[in-house]
Amino acid sequence: MLRLLNGYSITTSKLFIFFIFYYQKIEVKTSKSGTRYFILTENSLRCGEQGIQLTYTGNGADFSFMNVMDVYSLFGNAVSNAVEAVQKVENPEKRVIDILSERKGDLINITVTNFFCGQLVLDNGLPVTTKAEEKGFHGYGMKSMQLIAQKYGGNLHCSSNGDLFMLHIYLLQQ
Repeated sequence: MLRLLNGYSITTSKLFIFFIFYYQKIEVKTSKSGTRYFILTENSLRCGEQGIQLTYTGNGADFSFMNVMDVYSLFGNAVSNAVEAVQKVENPEKRVIDILSERKGDLINITVTNFFCGQLVLDNGLPVTTKAEEKGFHGYGMKSMQLIAQKYGGNLHCSSNGDLFMLHIYLLQQ
C-alpha cells in the first residue's frame, strides 16, 4: 500500500485510503454486540459503480456462533444474487438492495429485498436460475444458502410482490 501511495500528497493519500475503506466496509451497528464489519468488497464496489444503493441494518443479530466461511458464503451469495437482479432494472429509483438482520429470541432472520425484472419462477421454494447455461436448475448460490440455513437449524424462503423480491433466511442461534 505504501509503495502504491509513494509520490502522492498526504491529502491525496488520505482520500485514497478513505475511499478504499468506504467501498470495502459497511459499518453495522447492533444493539447488543457492538459494531460489526461485514467486508463486502466486490459487491460494494459493483454497487457504487452501477448506481445501486445498498443498505444494511443489523438489529441485535450476532453471527459468532457460525463458521466464518458460512457467514461470508451466506451474505456473499445473497448480495451477489441481488446485485445481479438489480443490474437489469432500468429505473434508477428501483436500483436498491436492502439487507436486514434481526434477532428475536434464538431466531435470527436475514431479509434481503431487491427489485427485479421479469417473472419469478419457483421450484420447491427456490427460484429457478435465469442463467442460460444453468436453465432448469436452481442457482448454486441459492442452494448453498439453503444448505447453510439448514445446517444452523433454519431454512430459506423466497417470495415476490410485483417486481419486489424477498429472500428470508432463518437461523437458530446456538
